[in-house]
Amino acid sequence: MRELGKFLLVLLILGLIGCGLVLTVLSLAFSDKKEIIELYNSTADEKIYLLKTSWGLNDSRMAIGLNNSLKGGFKHKYPDKYVSTGTGDYPILYKLDNDTLHIYGGTFKKPTIDKFMTNIKLHELNVSTRIHYSQNYKTMGLKIFPEFQTYLIENFGK
Repeated sequence: MRELGKFLLVLLILGLIGCGLVLTVLSLAFSDKKEIIELYNSTADEKIYLLKTSWGLNDSRMAIGLNNSLKGGFKHKYPDKYVSTGTGDYPILYKLDNDTLHIYGGTFKKPTIDKFMTNIKLHELNVSTRIHYSQNYKTMGLKIFPEFQTYLIENFGK
């Protein structure tokens, strides 16, 4: 009888540890993970944010905004931002040149409430141009966003 009590206690402890691990994994999988780059246009005296958030298992968003607010999920709308119409899973190249922010790659919907003083120039790239830019982005003065996906750019087309 005493051994049965010990067995049930060990089983209960293992069950609680297992539940804790499952809850930890689920909370990590369904929490916002963000990367934010702040750019400053001194000509227009304006801060611009490149934003990427990953929410859940396969919901990533990318946007360009005047503030750093961006949430995952399907219910959030951002009429004041350039929002990626793709999945946001592939990185973009960018360059702030004088008073213009150049974005290479990705497909963005323009904001319906546009308060940007900085000109945002969106450059769509076909596959051969994307390969060329990916292989030469450093010499072209371009940067990668999000930075944690540098590997994808540097090995694209190889």
